[in-house]
Amino acid sequence: MSITGLMRAAGRGDLEGVKRNLNQIGKQDEDGKTALMWAVRGGHANCIPLLEKEIGIQENDGWTALMYAARDGHANCIPLLMNEVGKQKGDSWTALMLAASNGNTDSVRLLLSEAGKQTTEEWKFTSAHNRVTFHPGTTALMLAAYFNYPEVVELLLPCEQGMKDSKGHTAKWHAKNSSKGGNFTRVRQLLENEGTERIPPPHNLSEVPGLRDRVNELTTENESLKKDLSSSKNALDEKERRLTQSNQENFSLKQQFQKANEEAKKNHELNEALNKRAQEAEKSLTEARGEITSLKNQLTEMESTTLKQDDKISHLRTENTSLQEQLSSSKKAQEEAEERLFQMNQEISSLKVQLSKTNEENDALHEQFEDRERQDKAQIDQLTAEVSSLKQQLDNAIDESKRHAKMNEDLQKASDQNRALINSLTTEKGTLQEQLIKTTEDLKRALSDQKAQNLVFEKEVTQLRTEGHDMKDLRRRLEEVEEEKRILLQNLAAVGGRLTNHPQGLGTPTG
Repeated sequence: MSITGLMRAAGRGDLEGVKRNLNQIGKQDEDGKTALMWAVRGGHANCIPLLEKEIGIQENDGWTALMYAARDGHANCIPLLMNEVGKQKGDSWTALMLAASNGNTDSVRLLLSEAGKQTTEEWKFTSAHNRVTFHPGTTALMLAAYFNYPEVVELLLPCEQGMKDSKGHTAKWHAKNSSKGGNFTRVRQLLENEGTERIPPPHNLSEVPGLRDRVNELTTENESLKKDLSSSKNALDEKERRLTQSNQENFSLKQQFQKANEEAKKNHELNEALNKRAQEAEKSLTEARGEITSLKNQLTEMESTTLKQDDKISHLRTENTSLQEQLSSSKKAQEEAEERLFQMNQEISSLKVQLSKTNEENDALHEQFEDRERQDKAQIDQLTAEVSSLKQQLDNAIDESKRHAKMNEDLQKASDQNRALINSLTTEKGTLQEQLIKTTEDLKRALSDQKAQNLVFEKEVTQLRTEGHDMKDLRRRLEEVEEEKRILLQNLAAVGGRLTNHPQGLGTPTG
């Protein structure tokens, strides 16, 4: 699987991006890495609480998020990933081994509970000088000794000293036979007297006080042995041997206790820093939970709003059904109005054609005015009569429109409530924008194109009927007719004005 948006956001430490893509949690890329691993590799501990569902997942080679944190030295991430402690990847390495081999002291200190584990597989790598092999049985202490990390060696020595790999090699041997460059003096000094007595690895930092109790027990035993020595000369040699052994063990444990105290101080400081980071992470988690609660509330409100909208839509549908019934009852009146509208559309269409051609020929007509005045006087009289006829027809159309408007006044209130829905089913018609200055010859030629235009308007009327015989559309169309009538009257008035300015008439172009 390719890299997801959640992985990219986690790799950048982008909390908002992580929150937006939480639906991708649990997915793995081609290598098996999760978004949690991407976040840990970048040291973004603030993202871990949001991705806690991915804790425990291992990628194709067995790596866990904790192992990446240990290897890369991101100690701030480790306390949040403690549920992965103890896991081993494909070559049997643990998170502690990865931290030790890279000299990440703080990470080692937090992972001491893994001390004592040994590899089960052979591991090889090629250095700058030669090929190195770590045999099965290798420990974190051996790796720290080989790679020359004295601070890590000092931490691991009480828990892993004396352990051997499958070839019988100890950490001391690895320090002496390392091919790594550098000064191994301190590491070799620490391992010079490598013993075999080991203390159990602590499960957590609270086990450090247990060392103090052990020292007290050994001190008590030592005093008891001294008393026995003074009271029994026959067992003197035996008692002295036991006392010497006890003193050695006591001394060794005191040293370990001192080291443990030092480690405890360091751990205390580290714990304070980690607690602070944990509090910050908890704060981020609380904020995330608050945002989730807010989102849930918003979702509830949206669901409530949706239900209300559904009720409103249902109510509108009921009203629409009622309106349909009313529209059906007035179907006859509507058909009559549509028939009248069709007639007016024919007249308007004719005028539209005339007006569209008038502007094109206007300039030429003005140049021919003086030459054609005498020839067009009779035709102007005829045009005036036809214009008067058109005015009469338009007046009749207005009266008819008003009558239908009155009939539909009651339906208007209901249609207004659904205006938004009804408007989406209609289209806008253009209005007449040109002036009527056409001669009689142009009007006759325009009439020859009337039939084709009539077919277009018949299709428009058929479409209006198919779309539910919407009374609102009829009302709007009637209003457009009134507007067109007004514009035509203005144009006719303009023509009349020009005729007045040219008493001898306009010339009619020939051809």
